[in-house]
Amino acid sequence: MRNAYDPNATDAWAPWEQVDVPAPLRSIAVAIDLGGRLNIIGLTNGDQIYHRVKLGSGTVYTPWVQLPGSVHEIAATKEGGGAGELVLLGADTNGNLYRNTSYGLVSFTQNGWLPDPWNGWQPLPVSLGGNPAIATLGNQSTVLGAAASVGVSVSGGIYPYVLVASGLPPGLSVSGSAIVGTPTTAGSYDVSAIAVDSTGERSAAMSFAWNVITISVPNVTGMTAARAASALRAVGLGLPLQHNVVDLNCDKPVGTVISQSPSAGAQVGSGYAVHIAVEAWPTGRRVCN
Repeated sequence: MRNAYDPNATDAWAPWEQVDVPAPLRSIAVAIDLGGRLNIIGLTNGDQIYHRVKLGSGTVYTPWVQLPGSVHEIAATKEGGGAGELVLLGADTNGNLYRNTSYGLVSFTQNGWLPDPWNGWQPLPVSLGGNPAIATLGNQSTVLGAAASVGVSVSGGIYPYVLVASGLPPGLSVSGSAIVGTPTTAGSYDVSAIAVDSTGERSAAMSFAWNVITISVPNVTGMTAARAASALRAVGLGLPLQHNVVDLNCDKPVGTVISQSPSAGAQVGSGYAVHIAVEAWPTGRRVCN
């Protein structure tokens, strides 16, 4: 790969830069997202699709992420001017065309920076006829306070489609062909969705359950502060809020968690910060009893 800020200028092109690949690629497509980042789409010899993003002007990239589905040919662009989405156009071996979109965002995860999920492949016929049909989704489960993004596939009818959903958990909504957001209330929700095509024809309703679950706070009392932080992070909670408590009796090792709030077993959302009180001994002229 190489680039140039002004391809028409003399010696404008940078030297070639080798980029590792997840598997031998038959072709690639590239597009610039809203943040000015280079998005690379790779198509393998087996028609599998991979995506990675170049972060900044250096040589730092997100890991390759495999996209669901497969196509035989692929192209990428950004549509809609300054506020447009990234768009993939794919063709299968029979010449059928499909379209996939992304908001062109990257998020920091436990695995580092990763591109946000794409919204799902949609067919691009001239006219399919009949009513649209919405693909069945299985029951969904999301942790309270954790971001959710679920693509919904539609076929039949005449593109483009409008997705309409009811009964969604608070905090979630329809955006394009996906259900996105961050749930704010735990519980079990009965969701119903339909697709409406460009002629107003409606699909049959597709229903599924969406469970918003909580995280049970583990018992970290008696652990070291470092071990307690690891235990809390391991279940999806945030870094604990620590305060030291001077113990004049000095009856526990320094750095031991002596209490926590909320207590073990409390139900909280993703990223919640547990308060921990940590053993400290007197210093200076103060001494242990």
